[in-house]
Amino acid sequence: MESSEASAPVARRPRVWRRGCLWAALVASGALPILGLLTGPNTTLLIYSIFVVALLTRRPLERLADALLRRLRLAPEALFVISVIGSGWLTECLAWLSSYIDHNPQPALLHPQLIPDLILAVGFYGGWALAWLGTLWRWRFTLAGVFVVTGVLGVFVEQSGAVIREIVAVALTNPLLAVLLAFSVALAAWMYDAGRRFAGFDRSEVQDEMNSMRSELERTHGELHRLRAIANAADSKMSIERTAQVRLAQQIRSLEQDNARLREDLAIFENLLSVDSRSVQALNIQRFKVEPDGLPGEYRYRMLLLTGNRRERGEFQGRMELVVGVQLDGRNAMMIFPDKTADASTFKLSFRNFNRVEGTFRVDPKAKVNTVQVRIFEAGTAQAKATQSVTLGS
Repeated sequence: MESSEASAPVARRPRVWRRGCLWAALVASGALPILGLLTGPNTTLLIYSIFVVALLTRRPLERLADALLRRLRLAPEALFVISVIGSGWLTECLAWLSSYIDHNPQPALLHPQLIPDLILAVGFYGGWALAWLGTLWRWRFTLAGVFVVTGVLGVFVEQSGAVIREIVAVALTNPLLAVLLAFSVALAAWMYDAGRRFAGFDRSEVQDEMNSMRSELERTHGELHRLRAIANAADSKMSIERTAQVRLAQQIRSLEQDNARLREDLAIFENLLSVDSRSVQALNIQRFKVEPDGLPGEYRYRMLLLTGNRRERGEFQGRMELVVGVQLDGRNAMMIFPDKTADASTFKLSFRNFNRVEGTFRVDPKAKVNTVQVRIFEAGTAQAKATQSVTLGS
C-alpha cells in the first residue's frame, strides 16, 4: 500500500509535463494568426485566436453563462443559439475587415456590405446552431470533435469548396507548398489529438482511470461479498439464538408448571397428614376454581377432594353436582349439572385419599355466570357431604 502511494506522484509527473506541453502548444497555435498580421492584413484567422482565449478561460465563461441563465431565465438551448449567432457575427466582422483592408471587390461574405451581411448571418448561423442542437441531441461530440467537424465543413463545403479547390490548385503548381500542406495536415491531426487531451480525453489516461476503477470495483465486490457472508452468518446466528430463546422460554414455562404441580402435590400431602392426624372432617374440598374456557359460554372447573383416614372404610364412592347461578335477559336462574343431556358418569367419584377433579360445563353464551356451587354426595345418601361456592367476577 505504501509503495503504491509513493509511486503515485512519480506516475503523475509525465502527465503534468505532457499537459504543460499541450498548454504551450495551444497558446502557440493561438498566437500564429496574430503573428500572421505582420505579413498581411488577414484578420479572418483571428477567430481562432479568440477561440483559444475562450478555451483557456472557459471556467469563468461557464460561470458567466450560468449567471446569465439564472438572471435572464433562459433555457440552455436558447443561450447556445445566441452564442453561435454572436460568434458568427464576430467571424463575419473579421472577414469584412480583412476584405476592407485588402480592398477586395468580391469579399467572401453573405453580402458585400456589413449591415446586410450581419442580418443574413442571423438566419445562417441560427440554422447552424439548430442543426448542431439536433445533432447533439442524437449523438455526443467532444470539443475537439466539434472543432474538426466545423473545420472540415469550412474547408470542403463553405462557398462550394472554394478553400479546398484553391489548396489543390496551389499544391499542383508548387510542390513545396504541397509538402507544407502535408505537414499542415499532420500538424492539424496532432493538434486534434492534443485538443482531445487538453479537454480531458487522453486515451491513455482514460484507460488508466478505467483500469483503476475496475480494480476498485473488484475490491468493492470482494468487500461486499465478505460483508454479505458476515451478515448471513450473523442472521443465521440470530436465528439460532431466537430459536434457542423460544425453546428456553418453553422449557421455563414447562418448569414453572412442574413447579406449580409439585407445590400442589406438596400441599396435598401436607393436608393429608393434617387430616389423618386430626380426623376432623371425612371429606374436604380445596382449591375450587371456575374460569371461562376457550369457547363462548364454556367454563372450566378445578378442585381437589381430600378424605380423612379411610383405612377401615375403604374407597370413597359418590357423585358430584354443580349448581350454577346465571343471569339471562335480566332474570336470575339456577342450572344444575349434570343435567339430562350431560354424561352423568363424568360426575361420579371414586377415590381413597385425594382426587383432582377437572371438567367443563356450558351455559347459554348470552348468560352471565354469577356463582358456582359444588356439592359432593356419598353413595346411598341424599345429603351433601361437602359443599363449596365461588363467585365469578363481573
